[in-house]
Amino acid sequence: MENIDRVKREVRNEQEYLTREIHRQGKLTYWPREWCVSFKHTCMSLPPLNFFKVPQIPKGAKIVVFHGNPNPPEALVGKGKGLIRYVRPTPWVADHWK
Repeated sequence: MENIDRVKREVRNEQEYLTREIHRQGKLTYWPREWCVSFKHTCMSLPPLNFFKVPQIPKGAKIVVFHGNPNPPEALVGKGKGLIRYVRPTPWVADHWK
């Protein structure tokens, strides 16, 4: 708290601060890369296959991250924006998104 103004200039948010401080202590570790995947970059096929193939969960994935579009409700019903973000209805989202 003595250095709060300096810290606010150095980092964008609390998460960045915590990550930095844990890293400085040599205690920062990450999950294996295959555990945490992006829905739109890993599960969806590239155009034009995204118009025909339902997104799949890659083998070994434990967490599917939805950042931006499509979001889980859009993926579930098959809604997307434009050529690149179009997604087929993805029923498995309902099984995992609660």
